[in-house]
Amino acid sequence: MRMSKLLASTILATVIGTGAAMADTIVPFTWNPSATSGTQLSTATSFTATNITINDFAIINATNPNDVVEHAFLWVQNFNSFTPGLKNANFTTPGASTYQLYFDVTTHSTLSGPSNALSGAFTQVTYTLYGDVGGTCTFAATFGGGATKTCGSTQLELLTGTLSPNGINQVHIDNGIPSANVDVTVNLGANAGGFWVAPLPLITLNFETAFHNTPGESSNDGAGTFLIGGCANMACPGSGTFDLVTIPEPITLSLFGAGLAGVGAFRRRKAKKA
Repeated sequence: MRMSKLLASTILATVIGTGAAMADTIVPFTWNPSATSGTQLSTATSFTATNITINDFAIINATNPNDVVEHAFLWVQNFNSFTPGLKNANFTTPGASTYQLYFDVTTHSTLSGPSNALSGAFTQVTYTLYGDVGGTCTFAATFGGGATKTCGSTQLELLTGTLSPNGINQVHIDNGIPSANVDVTVNLGANAGGFWVAPLPLITLNFETAFHNTPGESSNDGAGTFLIGGCANMACPGSGTFDLVTIPEPITLSLFGAGLAGVGAFRRRKAKKA
């Protein structure tokens, strides 16, 4: 009995000493725009990338710091140097039928601190990644109308997700400039079909996002409402990135579980000797 307690305490000490060192690992992903269900998003075949860059059109209502609400459209600009068919703000990459990708995002967060240095964390995040067949969407953000999109073609629901219980969760508004870092889960949407090729399983993955806006990309009304990407004709939107990351193994649970198993095995061996 004395030895089993020692074993358990040793394993717990190992957990405490190593658990903080775990970190997310960025991994490549492969998508296939031609394999969506219901309607084909594009004739473009599969591609692999490690990073998504977006244009950010968002309205943030921070009049109540205990429930800061944001709605945003995040228009995917590129993945890598050549993604056939993908349309961004400047051009469409030739080689396949045109399409667009964008995230529709709603968040709630709680912030505190002085008005020029608010910080906190998200309490809720939901998103859907849509594919626009034909690439006809335009996006905007205004104080009076919020974040909006105008699309004249078929919209396919490709991925959905919510705030991840594991990972980064940070929100800041410094000197009137919003920024955020957060991990969200990844799930297949209703029209995903074979759009998501790799890696699998999705349960081990998060999207890790980073949004660090500049004064030229954001503005506020002086009363707690902030605007990202409010320039005419989508000329100066906010910006951000998405990376696909593996969820760190819950080392505390796995090691402690192994410790308990070891304790049980020791007790069984002791019982057999008796």
